[in-house]
Amino acid sequence: MRLFYFDEKMQEYERNLDFISEYKYLEQLYIEKPSSQIFLTLLAYSWYYLVEGDINQIPISYDWRFFESKFQEYVNLGLEKFHNDERIVCIMGYIIDLHWMYLGEQYENYGKKLLKYCIENANDRRINEMAHFWLDRNGTKLHVETVKELFETDSILDEYFRYVLSLD
Repeated sequence: MRLFYFDEKMQEYERNLDFISEYKYLEQLYIEKPSSQIFLTLLAYSWYYLVEGDINQIPISYDWRFFESKFQEYVNLGLEKFHNDERIVCIMGYIIDLHWMYLGEQYENYGKKLLKYCIENANDRRINEMAHFWLDRNGTKLHVETVKELFETDSILDEYFRYVLSLD
């Protein structure tokens, strides 16, 4: 089970560092074929491009204000529509825990609450394991297979998560 949607067109956008076009392509896909996987991908890319978007390379299309507004929009939509989807709640918990300041002070401890929700309610052992890992960064270990199953593509997002989960 891959967490994030990724296809050849997105791979081409990433190769060309055309982040805004990639994002707009994803939004169009979500309009045409709404799914929780595409929603999660939109949420994660809005956060990633806001925080990391132009750090290591000079993208041909990048606007932090665009990604900040998208991040806020998709967090609010996620909390409203997908508050029971353990995959979305887990990733949202992680990114809100790290970067709540883009959302406002009321979110300061919200990421931890979402991760605790996953630990208590996740049916998928991999999501539960990941939530434990992020909440207790010193004591919990992740199985290599878990990370490989969830983050198996060459996307920027999957590479990031494999790195932070210590596989790349």
